[in-house]
Amino acid sequence: MDKLTSVVDPRINEDADKEQIKNVLVLALACCHPNPHERPSMKTGLQVLTGETEPPEVPVEKPAFIWPVLAPSREVGCSISGGQFTPTIEFSGR
Repeated sequence: MDKLTSVVDPRINEDADKEQIKNVLVLALACCHPNPHERPSMKTGLQVLTGETEPPEVPVEKPAFIWPVLAPSREVGCSISGGQFTPTIEFSGR
């Protein structure tokens, strides 16, 4: 956690709640996910900021940028036809 809070502006009082700072930073990271369907909802963001819930899990590794973004309810299959391979991609919703 010390590494995470090291990005905080040094003008913030050292008595500031480190857990609250961590929650805000983790929420900010989750809101920056390249796939908009993987970002937390506004409701979740507000619940984190008011302390009603924990911040969402963020990937340990930087997520890959995928374009176009597929909706989470959409499932793409895998098929080999006519000598061409079509990969499978499966997304889950919030």
